[in-house]
Amino acid sequence: MRLKVILPLFCLILAVSADVSAALPVPGSAREDFERMRARIAGESGKRHLEIGRWCNDAGLLDLAKEQFQLTGELSTGGYRSAAYKYLSALNGLSPASIKKNYHRPTRRELKLYRKKKEKAFLLDRRGSLKLADFAYSNRSVLMDEALTIYRTLVEESGTVLEFDRKGRIVLDTGTIPEAVSRTFRDSDLAVTVNYHVCLRDGFLKKIPEVKEVYMKEGEGLRVFSTNSPEEAAAVLQLGEALLPILEKDLDGAPTRAFTLFLFQQRGGYEHFCDSSGHSVNKAVDGFSSLRDMAAVISMEETDGQTLTPLRLHCMVLHELVHLFHHAISNAVMPGWYEEGLAETYGGVGTFEWDGRKLKKVKKPMADHRITALRNSPHLLDIEKLIATEVRHLLAGEREAVRTFYSQSWAFLRFLRNGAGSRAARKLKDWEEECRAGSLDAEAARVLFRIKFAEHLPGLKKGFSEYLKKL
Repeated sequence: MRLKVILPLFCLILAVSADVSAALPVPGSAREDFERMRARIAGESGKRHLEIGRWCNDAGLLDLAKEQFQLTGELSTGGYRSAAYKYLSALNGLSPASIKKNYHRPTRRELKLYRKKKEKAFLLDRRGSLKLADFAYSNRSVLMDEALTIYRTLVEESGTVLEFDRKGRIVLDTGTIPEAVSRTFRDSDLAVTVNYHVCLRDGFLKKIPEVKEVYMKEGEGLRVFSTNSPEEAAAVLQLGEALLPILEKDLDGAPTRAFTLFLFQQRGGYEHFCDSSGHSVNKAVDGFSSLRDMAAVISMEETDGQTLTPLRLHCMVLHELVHLFHHAISNAVMPGWYEEGLAETYGGVGTFEWDGRKLKKVKKPMADHRITALRNSPHLLDIEKLIATEVRHLLAGEREAVRTFYSQSWAFLRFLRNGAGSRAARKLKDWEEECRAGSLDAEAARVLFRIKFAEHLPGLKKGFSEYLKKL
């Protein structure tokens, strides 16, 4: 039986009594009723997230427990907030030995169950907020500012593109926003045409205000935008959805957030987004992942003005989705060679077969012409330099150097897993797990890699050279 952080029962009793007392009906003005209602809804929200946090704690899911206790503190007041911060304080004070003994990395099943619990809690949170906003709006002579503030928060934090119904009301997943209020949003710069209908921008689309019309296809855990056509968005979505179950199995995890993939038809739109989002360095390539947004953007027009071939597009989609997936299931930031090697394992030229419906023979060797180019490349790096290289430092240089780095990273990761012997494979796996468990950054992960493989590096250099000749 696992030992978990256990708070005294009186903390929870205080939490319940404090928040239930706020819910008792007391006669008074509309504003007083509004404040009592707001306190009750905050208490209900706090209780939900506290319970999920306790479930995570009991299941040995340390990071997820901290996430929910932090949410409880932010969303609630009174006793539930106090209890949540007591839990957080206790968890943050755990020793490494206690963490190792009592907590573990979430399994795919646990992550899916957590995501289900979290989504249900957030849905109920939004339902409570809409009720509060509607109450304020029904008393708008004195509570109009409060109503508008809550409606705007619901719109801005919806996390999805919002549509209007036939009466012109914004449709939320918990109800609708009054027509008069909805009209103010429709007439604002938040409006965008999606799939031929006027909608409201979500958080991501607000970062691309110059895009006035876009096409979207959405699945479970992934949505694709295209500035070209709905057919293009649907085809890319199908490819992405074919990859995600494979990654869940191979990487033993499941994301708790959905991914966004945006396809710019014109190079200018892509480069403008690179500049406006703080990713100017990526103008030198045709796509990149924004881990903060859990989104990938791709230019359908290459730097030389040519349109991406279907194969090139498929490779980029798979490559960028691997980046998003890996960061969604791990707080670690791995060195560049590992990140790109992993992404190329699934999205490199020749590493997969796609017939328009199914991904076949995933993780094959790269195409012969890429391997030949790698062997003969003047940009081939010494292993020590490969390990130390940051991808962003290559982007301003020759594209062939970037292509070589991707191919060599793929080959080196494949070598460690399958070509350097069982001992090297075990060390690689141990290194991966320690990086993820410790949420290491790239430099700390590099240091740990050198420590793990210090005595083997000379042999690895020679072995990798021979491995490349036989690929």
